[in-house]
Amino acid sequence: MHDVINTGHPLNVHDSVVDMKTRYLTIAILLSLVISCGKNNANIVNLKLVKALPIEYSEPVEPSGLTSFNGEFYTISDDHNNLIFKMEILEEKVILHSDVQFTAPPLKNIRNLDFEGITCDPNGNFYLCSEGANQILYVSHDGSEVRWIFESLKPHGDGKGFFQIHNAGLEGIASIGPNQFILSIERQPRGIIRLNLNGGSTKVELFNLNETKWKLPEERFPDFTGLCFEDNNVYVLERGASIISKLAFKNDHLELSPRWSYSHIENSDEWRYADTLFTSGEGLYMDTKFIYIILDNNGEYRFSNPNDNRPLLFIMERP
Repeated sequence: MHDVINTGHPLNVHDSVVDMKTRYLTIAILLSLVISCGKNNANIVNLKLVKALPIEYSEPVEPSGLTSFNGEFYTISDDHNNLIFKMEILEEKVILHSDVQFTAPPLKNIRNLDFEGITCDPNGNFYLCSEGANQILYVSHDGSEVRWIFESLKPHGDGKGFFQIHNAGLEGIASIGPNQFILSIERQPRGIIRLNLNGGSTKVELFNLNETKWKLPEERFPDFTGLCFEDNNVYVLERGASIISKLAFKNDHLELSPRWSYSHIENSDEWRYADTLFTSGEGLYMDTKFIYIILDNNGEYRFSNPNDNRPLLFIMERP
């Protein structure tokens, strides 16, 4: 287990006051922090927003992960234990469609599977990480085959201090090769799991990356959410800091390097939610042109529109 310390300057501003004077002051502070970050962290780039699209479904939904196959985007919801959604991305909004329905094999003493992350292999088969069970569920592309592919990861993490906080366990998953996965542990402490399930060489590696020098709001903890494997590189969302970082495995340790910030987008008056404690980036995907982040707003309303409590999909230019 290895600690990696990041360096940087604060990117997030938590603002719950609605009077105009305070709002302007908050914006000024946020801008100064972003400018300061840009001067002292040359490797961090502020992403440029292309579109912010509200997400709609026939009932309340809390999207928790993001993946793509053959040009189609898919997500899951921690409110739905039996459904993978296909995303129809339109000019002004995203419509979710019930695409793959499945029934997970029952697990003893586990009622709420709480799926948080989704990834797919080159054949379009899905792998979902369950925070409720701390396990990985395989779902074939058409939903005809469903199975748990490994035992609970909780015993592997308990002895190293992971999985001690309810609702703060497995959060993201990325398929990096046949029967090989990277998973993120959300918080307290946050961590990364490298899992190799090839034949008799099953290997579980855990890395503690809880220390950080990002100055987060008092009520936030260092955390990880979505993961993305792209061009043989692994990227992770540092949700509390609104940063996308790159993971680099160096023999027996793991390095975390911040690359891109979307804090100025997520915390803008136009797009931020009234309660920002955990209403932020959950799913991550990127291609050669764009970076996509899906936001789980936990039913909160947007600061700029108290009548709009839809989740959002950010589409940003990839530098």
